[in-house]
Amino acid sequence: MNGMKLSRRTLKERDTQLDAYRAYLMIYMVCIVHSVYWFNLGSEPLRSAILFEMPLVFFISGASQSFKRGAALPTFRKFVSNRAWRVLFPFYVFLSMTILSVLAASFVVPSVARNLNSLTLLSWLNALLTFGGVPFPYYSHTWFISVYFVITCSFPLQAKLLQHIPGVVYLAVNTALVTTLSFADFPSMWLDLRQLLVYNVFFIAGYLYYRNMRMRYLCIVAAVSVPLALTGIASGLSVPMQDYKFSGNIRFLVLGVAWLSLLSILLTHVRLPYNRMVTVWNVRGYTIYLYQIFAAVAAGKAVELCLSYSSNMIPAFCIAAFSMFAINTAMSRYTYTLEQTVKRMIVRNH
Repeated sequence: MNGMKLSRRTLKERDTQLDAYRAYLMIYMVCIVHSVYWFNLGSEPLRSAILFEMPLVFFISGASQSFKRGAALPTFRKFVSNRAWRVLFPFYVFLSMTILSVLAASFVVPSVARNLNSLTLLSWLNALLTFGGVPFPYYSHTWFISVYFVITCSFPLQAKLLQHIPGVVYLAVNTALVTTLSFADFPSMWLDLRQLLVYNVFFIAGYLYYRNMRMRYLCIVAAVSVPLALTGIASGLSVPMQDYKFSGNIRFLVLGVAWLSLLSILLTHVRLPYNRMVTVWNVRGYTIYLYQIFAAVAAGKAVELCLSYSSNMIPAFCIAAFSMFAINTAMSRYTYTLEQTVKRMIVRNH
């Protein structure tokens, strides 16, 4: 993607456009998608059409690894350790702060105390495994962390396989598995496998093609995927897309590919600005994503107040999106500092 394409830079140089994509995507996910879904704004088919954020997250993650192509691969143990430090450690700091907040609230809010007392051992285990289970408003967004962790940790192994298997073949096999499993009746425990396969397509595509995307191939992919995605949404076969997103379905894969190809074509001709505010959302993006539930509590109250005066959802959405942006930006100064302080303390003691 020239836009998601990329300058041919060395490992020591940053691709500021990739940083910009990461930041704007985080803003889109936190302020737009979560405003729509968490505060129940908007209607179908628009709600389904906007669900392309996670495929792009994994594509950008794979793209980040593309700068290591040709370099010596890290050992599996070293890579997993690095991923745990960067992905799981911030999560557990966030989880600790969330639990402390719930405990504090339980002393003054009876319903919180009742919810806390009803938690089982399985609930706490789910929380530790990033599957949810914490009785805090809007706490449903950590589901992707385990999927992201497994896929990124598998990178050294997949990179070795790709030294012997053509990338197109590798992605075709992965897509065929997604298609097959989409129409098979599996127990819910298999849903994580489906999600792994769907998001792995985007991760590997980012790794293989971010720096050498060709326009004619982009146009071919768009010509196939966009009509399929539009047909699925217009006919209702892919609505609500939220159901197919969490079940790892081929319909969701097609929507992600359609958006990815269109945005890649667009960004061939557009260079996104990378200013101080964008830098904040790039550097602190994951931290903002984790702690956004605290901002959502305030934003949700503002949305409720707005809708109490008018049923028009447009002003409510604008208030929600602005509140999520402003509160999360301001709050990240302290949450990110907390996270980095704990990291330094651990490094200092080891």
